Amino acid sequence: MRVRGSHLFDKIPRFDNVSEDNLIPVHSAAADPTTTDDTNSGYFVGYGWINTTSDEAFICVDSTASAAVWESINLKEFPDNLFRITDNGDDTKKIAFEASGLTTATTRTLTMPDKNVTLGTDDDAIHDNVAGEINAITEKTTPVGADLLLIEDSADSNNKKKVQITNLPSGGGGTVNSAFSAHRITSNQTLNNIVETIFVANNEDRDEGGDYSTSTGKFTAPVTGWYTFNATLTIQTFAFGNMFVRIYQNTTKVAEDFTDAPSAGVFNLGCSATLYLTSGDTVDVRAYQNSGSTASINAGTQCRFSGHQVGGI
Repeated sequence: MRVRGSHLFDKIPRFDNVSEDNLIPVHSAAADPTTTDDTNSGYFVGYGWINTTSDEAFICVDSTASAAVWESINLKEFPDNLFRITDNGDDTKKIAFEASGLTTATTRTLTMPDKNVTLGTDDDAIHDNVAGEINAITEKTTPVGADLLLIEDSADSNNKKKVQITNLPSGGGGTVNSAFSAHRITSNQTLNNIVETIFVANNEDRDEGGDYSTSTGKFTAPVTGWYTFNATLTIQTFAFGNMFVRIYQNTTKVAEDFTDAPSAGVFNLGCSATLYLTSGDTVDVRAYQNSGSTASINAGTQCRFSGHQVGGI
């Protein structure tokens, strides 16, 4: 068909071996074109092909004999490497789609919410509709007061904020469980005459929260609240004298046990206390004797200092 004069088809581009006075030839068949649908068969670059069975369209991009190349121009599906979105102000900025990461024979659907969104990578995000994500994160089995939690502040339009474990209130799962038990090992601890000495239980059986120090013998309260403590000491003396075991809160004596040693020997003493501590307060056990000579606190599991939190603010 030939059309004379100015018409809509004037804007159709010309292709090799296609006359400007002819429309682009389009062939229809019940199958897709092959490499032999080439220049020898009368097909040239720019020719079209319609598969009447699948309704898929093709265009010839290379008509080399026995090596013809036909690209699908089907508007329903096309390879991801043929599709790009360019920025309207800078066509060097492009968005490409890549489907190679999908499982074979799988279709994934992108659903657009009814609002403007900015796409970003969130492979490591925690989602409210995906099970097991938190369980897959590495666990810290002995949290300390300085550790942080993420919350939504109900008093501030549920904006997200961080909270230190130390500042959690009691109740509702907010109580921090702090507990320890330690005893002395390896060697006796020297107890000089008329010198009040801090007992150092240098081996921990347990320390939930990491609040007891085996180097100083002191427990430091991680949060404000109620705590209970127990101390048992075995003291060996080599002369007559008085022996004391005391519990201190900071620098204040809060509990005491004592005995009069009528002669040299080994004596067991113990005391306990339930205390209200402010975060940062310390508790320790101290021993004192006035036998006139050096005594010792024996090493062993019987010489022990333990404690635990029993309530919050």
